[in-house]
Amino acid sequence: MKLKLNFAKNKKKLAIIVAVIFIITAIGISSYVKSRKSQGKKVTISKVIKRNIVQSTTVSGSIEPKYSNDITLNNTQKVSKVLVTEGQQVTKGDILVQMDTSDYDSELKKLKIDLKNAQNAVSQSQAQAVPGTSKDNAGNQTDSIKAEIDNLNAKIEQSNIRSNVDGRVMRVDAKENQVPKAGDMIIVDDISQYKVSIDMSQYDAMKVAKGQKAIVKIKGNDQKKYTGSVTDVGQIAQVKADAKATNQEAKVNVIVTLDNADDSIKVGYEADAEIVFNEKRNVVCMGFDSVKEEKGTKKKYVYIVNSKNKISKRYISTGIETDDYMEVIDGLNEGEKYVSNPPDTLKDGDIVETQAGGNNK
Repeated sequence: MKLKLNFAKNKKKLAIIVAVIFIITAIGISSYVKSRKSQGKKVTISKVIKRNIVQSTTVSGSIEPKYSNDITLNNTQKVSKVLVTEGQQVTKGDILVQMDTSDYDSELKKLKIDLKNAQNAVSQSQAQAVPGTSKDNAGNQTDSIKAEIDNLNAKIEQSNIRSNVDGRVMRVDAKENQVPKAGDMIIVDDISQYKVSIDMSQYDAMKVAKGQKAIVKIKGNDQKKYTGSVTDVGQIAQVKADAKATNQEAKVNVIVTLDNADDSIKVGYEADAEIVFNEKRNVVCMGFDSVKEEKGTKKKYVYIVNSKNKISKRYISTGIETDDYMEVIDGLNEGEKYVSNPPDTLKDGDIVETQAGGNNK
C-alpha cells in the first residue's frame, strides 16, 4: 500500500516538472520571437546628402590633328629633290618635294622657239601684206602655242609639292631619283590643336551637343587629364567596316577638341573622353539603387527612417541620374535617413535595424 502511494506521488511530481519545463520553454520561445521582432529587419541606412552630380559617358577614340594635309605622290614622275624630313616644322607654301621636270623643260624650250617663229611670221605677213595670207590663222597659231606654254608652266609649278598648312611633317615616302610607288604619300599635320575622334552609339549620341565639356585621358598616362569640348557631331550614323567587331552597330562620329594639349600627345594615340551631358552643383542627392517605382502609377518613392527606426514610404520627384546617384528635386531634405537598396519584403511601418555599409556621413 505504501509503495503504491509513493509511486502516485512520484508520478504527480514528474507531471509537475514536465509542465514547468514546457511553460519555461514556451516563455523562452515567445521571448525570443518578441526579441527578434523588437530588433527589426536588418537594412542599410544612409543619409540624404548634398553634392555635385555629373551625368556623363566615357568613350574611347583616337587623337587626330586639327587638320591633316595628305598628299599622294604622282607615281608617273620621278622625284628630283626631297627638301624636308619627318618631324620638321614647315609653313604653308613651303616646297616639300620637287618632282623631275626635265621632260617638261625640254618641251617648254621647244615651244618657246615655236612661239618666236610664229610671232615673226605674223609680223612679216602684216608688213608684206602677202596676198592669200590669213592674219587670223597666224594669230590663232600663236594663241595655241601660248596656251600650251601656260599648261606646261602649270605642270612645272605643280611638280613643286607644297604644304597647304603650317604644321609638322609626319610622313615622307619620297626618295630622290626614284619614281614613287602607288600609295606613297607626304603628310603634314596642323598640330596647333589636337582633337579626339570618337564613334558613339546612338543611345549616347542623342545626348551629345556642341559645346559640352569633356575630360580626356591618354591611354597609358592616366595621371594626366586634358580638358576639351565637343566641337562637331556627325550628321549620320553609319556602320564602319571592322572584321573583328561582333556588333555592327551604326555609330555617330563626334569630335572633342582639346584645350590644353602638350608635346606628350601624338597623332594616333588612343584616348578616353568623358563627355559631360549635364552637371549640377550642390544639389540634394541619394543613392540611385534606393529609389523604387510603383508599377501602376510609375511614381518614385523611398523608405524614410525616423528616430525610432520605423520606416515610412515617401514619394519623391527626381532630376538627373548617374550610375551611383540620383538628384532629388522634391520630397527629401538634406540629413534625412533612408533605406539603401531596400528589399522587396520591406513595407510601410516596419521596424528596422541598421547594418554596416550605409552612408551615414
